[in-house]
Amino acid sequence: MSTQLSNGKLSNDPKAIIAAAMLVVAALLSLVAVIHHPVLRDFTSNSGGADTFHAAAATDRLVHGALMALAAVQVIGFYCLSKRLNFANLAVVAAFAAYGAGALITTIPATLDGFVVPSLVETCTKSSSCEGPYAPVFSLVASCIQEFTKLALVCVSLAILGWACTIVRRHGLLNRLTGSIGLLCATAPLATLLATGIQLRPRNLAEFVLAQLVWNVAAASVLLEPCDRLANPAASLPRTGE
Repeated sequence: MSTQLSNGKLSNDPKAIIAAAMLVVAALLSLVAVIHHPVLRDFTSNSGGADTFHAAAATDRLVHGALMALAAVQVIGFYCLSKRLNFANLAVVAAFAAYGAGALITTIPATLDGFVVPSLVETCTKSSSCEGPYAPVFSLVASCIQEFTKLALVCVSLAILGWACTIVRRHGLLNRLTGSIGLLCATAPLATLLATGIQLRPRNLAEFVLAQLVWNVAAASVLLEPCDRLANPAASLPRTGE
């Protein structure tokens, strides 16, 4: 039995509601995680000794482990969005593939930054210094973290662009507004990543994640729209005489 409403109210399809909640909550928690991202001085500070290091390492592992898990949660949510928008649409398929690639690529810098770096710091501090022979290793790891994070962000932005282009062409003010928000949330990060030599830091990374949160809220509104509105775009248009 169908559980969608057809009178213009929000969908009461449990799967759509759960998927929408997953997108919003996961993006919000991702933003919180990035804001609490430790920096290198948290590991190397001598003020708290070993306790400071272990606390920073634990936070680092928690933050990056959470980011990987939350990316997987959003893959599920965006699968539901793509299914709602119709996988027969090539732009939708490309968007979901790009997002899946971005989520997968995210695991590389997250693993390096969250698990490899703390282990390296712990090893070199036991040798009294993280300079000397360890410097090239840290430089290589830092470069990998930067470039793979940028690549993941590009993939996510391209995915948002694909979904937004699909939604903005649909009838109805909400669809056009949602699609326009998506276009902005995709093109601004893409322009920043491709046209500038930005060095990602927790602060400016949070800005990218904030843009993704805004898009996820917009995407959730599409999931909460009744299926008959999406199947019949003309239903979103006002009727004459009303």
